[in-house]
Amino acid sequence: MISYARLRNAIVHSVSDYVIAEPHEEVVTLMEKIARIVTTPPLAIEALGRHSVVIVQSTLSLREWLIEKSKVEYSNLPVYKGNALIGVMYFRNYVSAFGKVLAQRKNIEEFVDGTTVEEFLRDFPSPDKQYQLVSAKITIEEVLKIFNDNRKIICLIVTKTGNFLEAPVRIITRADIMDLMAVVEKY
Repeated sequence: MISYARLRNAIVHSVSDYVIAEPHEEVVTLMEKIARIVTTPPLAIEALGRHSVVIVQSTLSLREWLIEKSKVEYSNLPVYKGNALIGVMYFRNYVSAFGKVLAQRKNIEEFVDGTTVEEFLRDFPSPDKQYQLVSAKITIEEVLKIFNDNRKIICLIVTKTGNFLEAPVRIITRADIMDLMAVVEKY
């Protein structure tokens, strides 16, 4: 941008009739692209499209949850208590928790039948908040900044206005970063 600003100043503020700089077509195209990104940044949800989002109700037993989980390919599922988001079930956390239960020689059958998803989230909390709630108006740049600034974020739960009392319209994960970068490149 600085180089382009200097080029622009050299063209516009020339002291003589002698041309000291001319923009190349690819420079003009790139400057137009930058202007487009700055003035009308692409929204992440438009770039990625809408998908059905699988949610988990907090009252399910772990057995019921595992059966539901086996039907979908997603590893991070938002948990709702009624209409309110209360957390996210992360693949790494439940594998770790199951290992702890087995290490304590507890009966795994009793654990999965006698523990609700809400109890699981309470008893086996994530060490860090690994998700963030965001509005559907979030831009690609903002998504990339969130993931870059906090490497522990696993997913973004996207709702219409970013309110925890709204149903999610999309979940954005680190796996989506490459697709978002490709959109920016083509934009």
